[in-house]
Amino acid sequence: MGPPTPPRLVACDLDGTLIARDNVLSPRVDAAVSAAIDAGLWVVAVTGRPWQITLEIARAHRLLPAAVCSNGGVLVDVESGKVEHTGLEDGAVAGLIDRVRDAVPGVVFAVDTVDRLVHEPEFMDAGLYWDPGEGPGDLAPHLDADVIKVIARRPGMPAEVLAGLLDHEVLAGAAAPGHGGGEWVELMPVGVSKASGLALLCERLGVDAAEVVAVGDEWNDVAMVEWAGTGVAVGDAPAALLAAADRVVPSAADDGVAALLEELVGDH
Repeated sequence: MGPPTPPRLVACDLDGTLIARDNVLSPRVDAAVSAAIDAGLWVVAVTGRPWQITLEIARAHRLLPAAVCSNGGVLVDVESGKVEHTGLEDGAVAGLIDRVRDAVPGVVFAVDTVDRLVHEPEFMDAGLYWDPGEGPGDLAPHLDADVIKVIARRPGMPAEVLAGLLDHEVLAGAAAPGHGGGEWVELMPVGVSKASGLALLCERLGVDAAEVVAVGDEWNDVAMVEWAGTGVAVGDAPAALLAAADRVVPSAADDGVAALLEELVGDH
């Protein structure tokens, strides 16, 4: 066996990984990201956030050339703002929402489209730490086309419990459930994930999976961490992600990604 392949690209989840719960990079993380980029590494965002909310952070911190958003449903060019997306089948979303609503009384929804994030009034957490964009409104005008994902929430029900109630009969092959903890279950196109979005970006850059370090903190990071040559979990990640990771770094609150990037720059 030869020496390990040096990394060329670091893929970072945002919330709870690169960013602690205040929506900004800490000074140490900011400096470490800048040093890694200056050393010739790509540092890219791979997040569940919509692209509109991701783009400002990516531009401010040179997370180039593109960001993977909406859990792999969107690839956005950071400099030009050009958006590519893989969405749910046109015309199938209204029926999907109806089936989920029938299966789980009290569930409420948000819809992430190419243009905006729209949610029912009861959906949003009062303490949400980023601006959801469009705000509350009628979902019906936004369901016919260009829906990237549907987000379901049953207030008071953990996401893993809600996801477990959404069986094949409910989803009918129209979507696959995933979640990043909390109460939100994201209904994504089948086969779309952070891993698939990151793989597409790396293919275009000519970067092999073995040359990728991927870092995350939640359930929706498992596939990405498994796909990368080096998968990294932060210390407060759930057991499934810790088991999938090759190594563990401190939590976002303790600047774990900064420590990782500082190490990579020292080895680069």
